[in-house]
Amino acid sequence: MITLDNRTKTKTFIYKFTNLLPVNKGDNMPEGVVARVPDEIKKDIEFFAKHEQTDKSSMIRKLLVSAIQQKRLDYALNEYAARRVSLGKAAELAKLQISDFMEEAAQRRIPINYTKDDLRRDFKAVFG
Repeated sequence: MITLDNRTKTKTFIYKFTNLLPVNKGDNMPEGVVARVPDEIKKDIEFFAKHEQTDKSSMIRKLLVSAIQQKRLDYALNEYAARRVSLGKAAELAKLQISDFMEEAAQRRIPINYTKDDLRRDFKAVFG
C-alpha cells in the first residue's frame, strides 16, 4: 500500500509482515505488524530481496532480526559501560554467552568491571 503524506508531500510505503517468533509462550501463531517506510528503504528492501533471491517479507524479517540483535547488544553494552548492570546481566540482555559479550565489549574498548574485591571474593571461593 502506498500513502502520500500531505505535510511533506512524500510517498510512504506500508509493509505488513509477520513476526518470526510466537507472541506468547505456547502460541504458534505469528502476529502481523504494519510498518510505514520511506521510498528509499522500500527500494533497499527490494534490492536486497532480489540480490538474495528471496521475497520482500522474508527480507524484512531477516533485517528486523539483525537490527533487533544489534539493538540488544548496543543496549547491553551501554548499560554495562555505565555500570548499571553486571557482566552476566549484560550478556543476558544481549542474549550472548558471557565470553562473546566480553569480546564485543573489548572490541569497543569497554573495560571489564572487575574490582579488587571481586578478585578477592573469587580467590576465596576457589581456594577457600
